[in-house]
Amino acid sequence: MLQMSLAARFAGMNRLGGGDQSIAHDLIVHDCIFGRAAMHFVRFRFNRARSIFDGRSMEAGMTRDGLKTEEIGLEDLLCFALYSASNAFSRAYRPMLDQLQITYAQYLVLVTLGAADDLTVGEIGERLFLESNTLTPLLKRLEAAGFVERRRDANDERQVRVRLTERGRAIRGEACRATLTLAEHIPQGLDDMASLRGQVTALRDALTRSATEARNAPPRPPIPAAGL
Repeated sequence: MLQMSLAARFAGMNRLGGGDQSIAHDLIVHDCIFGRAAMHFVRFRFNRARSIFDGRSMEAGMTRDGLKTEEIGLEDLLCFALYSASNAFSRAYRPMLDQLQITYAQYLVLVTLGAADDLTVGEIGERLFLESNTLTPLLKRLEAAGFVERRRDANDERQVRVRLTERGRAIRGEACRATLTLAEHIPQGLDDMASLRGQVTALRDALTRSATEARNAPPRPPIPAAGL
């Protein structure tokens, strides 16, 4: 059973301020979509797949848990489990967001600005892990739709600041309410969502650090081709 009814959580969310309300919405939606079963799934995939990132084992042709590298399939890859889950989120959200004429990426920008308005383009990019060449066209489309306004920072004209318009704030609220309808299609009995999200966030941060270190490290010698 969920720790409290969805209606009770939504009522509590309405009493919160902008930033806290956004966080509460995030917890509610994801409580409904993932839970203990998903957490066990991620833990299993992590314990099984993390050995794939062990370079010493890879060079020996075998992962730490004894799985031969040539036997690795999609079901063994944590990255694919998370990638496919992300795609499932996008597909589930799309019909509702299509009605509001916004994309999932635009929805994320609106949620970000609802939690902390008047951000620079760089600050939005940091929160969404998007490069400026991807984010800038997205912001321009939101501005053309009347959802955000962009302006030069009064203290630093090199910086562009973005904030929600009244229309943008309204469409953000509609989008957040619409995503709650996903709960109607999710089995009951799912919990531990905050813990799962924390694990996935920690994994993301660790991979980000690892990628940065890998870019700065000297190149590794190539793995010999089979039979050589």
